[in-house]
Amino acid sequence: MEDFSALASRIAVGVGEVRGCLILSRDGLVLGSFPAGDESVAKPAWLRFAALGDPEKGFLQYGEETWVYVRRGPYACFAIAGSAVRPGLLIEQVEQALLTAEESRAKREALKIPDVPAAPSGKPRTSLHKEQKSAPVAPVAQPAAAEEQAGTPQPEGPAPAAPAAPTPVKPAPGDEEAEVDRVLLAQEFSRLLQEPTEQDE
Repeated sequence: MEDFSALASRIAVGVGEVRGCLILSRDGLVLGSFPAGDESVAKPAWLRFAALGDPEKGFLQYGEETWVYVRRGPYACFAIAGSAVRPGLLIEQVEQALLTAEESRAKREALKIPDVPAAPSGKPRTSLHKEQKSAPVAPVAQPAAAEEQAGTPQPEGPAPAAPAAPTPVKPAPGDEEAEVDRVLLAQEFSRLLQEPTEQDE
């Protein structure tokens, strides 16, 4: 129920001789009042009644007034009526109004669209273990395939044996940050891959 003051007015009109009415939250905060916008009529009496304890439902004859309190679900109501009003009828009227408010709230909550969870923010997770870096290995060229593409004839006889695959250079113990000179490594591999000449035979 959007307008709790209208609900309080409906209770007052339904019974008659209601001097003040408060619609309260479960923890005692004023949500609406009768007369509309004027809590001062019933609030002092409500504060006195709240000091008595935490009842669910009841009434109290106080001088020439009857105080009625009903709590149902998330809402409660405190009403002040004249002594001529029967407390049971006022309690029943209040319970019906609170039931209507509770049903209205349940429908509103059922119609709410669920919130979309927010996307995770921040840095992506890193692995717990550092990656081990290995020394770069130069690719081994295929000289025979390169010559066929160039159109040069190959010498007859057995093909020269391919050089053995290089082993990765491991740093010496205690020298963790040694770097491999890539230029020198490339020069060494190019010498190994050169074609043997007639002078070598």
